[in-house]
Amino acid sequence: MTAPVDLLRAGRFKEARAILEQRNDPGSLIERARLALFLDSDVDATQRFAARVRTADDATAGQRALAAAFVRCTKALRGEHAPAVDAESLAEVEPPIIGEVIYYLAYAAYLARDLRSAEAWLRFHTPLSADWAARYLVISGMIAAGHERFVEQAELTARALDLLETQAPDHVYLIANAARHLAVLARDVPQVDASEGLERILDRLGDDDGFTGSRFHVVRLLGWSHALRGDYTGAMRFILRATFEADNDVERLYAHLDHASVAVFAHEQAGAAATAAFAIAKDLIATIPWHAIETDDLAALPIAAQVAVEFGASAEAISYCDVAEGGRGRISPRLPMAHDGRYDAMLSEAVSLAYASLDRRRALAAATSAYGYYERIGFAWRAARMAILLYQMTHRTEWKTRALSQLEAYPRSPFHRLLERPRALTKRQEDVLKLVRLGYDDERIARELGISYKTVRIHIGRIFQWYGVRSRSALMARVAAAGFVSA
Repeated sequence: MTAPVDLLRAGRFKEARAILEQRNDPGSLIERARLALFLDSDVDATQRFAARVRTADDATAGQRALAAAFVRCTKALRGEHAPAVDAESLAEVEPPIIGEVIYYLAYAAYLARDLRSAEAWLRFHTPLSADWAARYLVISGMIAAGHERFVEQAELTARALDLLETQAPDHVYLIANAARHLAVLARDVPQVDASEGLERILDRLGDDDGFTGSRFHVVRLLGWSHALRGDYTGAMRFILRATFEADNDVERLYAHLDHASVAVFAHEQAGAAATAAFAIAKDLIATIPWHAIETDDLAALPIAAQVAVEFGASAEAISYCDVAEGGRGRISPRLPMAHDGRYDAMLSEAVSLAYASLDRRRALAAATSAYGYYERIGFAWRAARMAILLYQMTHRTEWKTRALSQLEAYPRSPFHRLLERPRALTKRQEDVLKLVRLGYDDERIARELGISYKTVRIHIGRIFQWYGVRSRSALMARVAAAGFVSA
């Protein structure tokens, strides 16, 4: 029979759990508490197992200290205060375990958003084994991200991945977790070029019982990395593969949103495949119980809103933003997105796009907020996207200059094409504007497009609002000045 520790390293958590549930020794209870905390998010079970360890006569000082550290993590997750830990109280902990105890004390501080204490704990001890050294590097990177130092996070995570590959290759789930962190950064931070290394280990990631879904996310994020560098064929190779790797409805949603969005960036939004991908995504959104999600899967909603705008579905985009806004407080503190501001920035980005043709003031405020965040942390392509929208909305060359500056890191990015046209109106509003420019009156526009006269008036009102005008003559002058190009 394979030992539980080997199963855990391989990410075969279900098999490991089945064996551990038959045992009640302190070591097994520690692993059951760890699984309850990090796999199941079951705080109550973690506390029960930890209590049994702390009262067991045969538990060592290190096992009791680990149990206490797990309880501190549960308190942090619940927003409860935990008394300070005196480092001298750890003197009796046996050397092989002290590194684990320090790690979880640091992790508890991270969950409580006390980044300084987390850093202090990590400086208190240097782990000897490769797997724990890698864990220290990954959490140090997460703390760096909490301080908005994402390049530093990438460097630390890449070091962790290299260490695991060369010295602890049997720790499959640690490799998968580090790979997912690095893939996010490879997509968002232009200084991070990790695609080749990630592709090399892709097939080694395994399924890890769904612990991180890492192989799926690494695949889709590699697709984005290729798309941002102008390699549409490479991008679609990974994004279509992600569709087959998806293991649940939220992952399938991500895959179809990526398909539709990358197709839009490649100016193929009229293609049947992209349209079908968006239609499937809409159906999936309607079936997912968003009110019960407490993970970074909530980030699928802002992404869905952004994609919906590209397909002229403003009403759906706004509804997705509303649900995303309601879920922001449910993102677990265990996730980096709860600490580094990315979710709020993504939501502001989605709001700016969803309201661009409906509420100019709100869209401007949201786009400016998102741009400021992305520019500060070095997420260049995201900052460029907001600068392009702000340029389209205000026609101020300052924003065009900023967009071009951000896109210097992506010379072949499809975002360059967005600067060639003011792309803020919905597809239907662009259709109406074309006919207005041809001199059609409202009744003729309604007949031509097969919509009601009232709907035409609503569209024209929003077009006026978008361009900041009150008459058709002023609209024609503003459109000519802006160099309107149809999508």
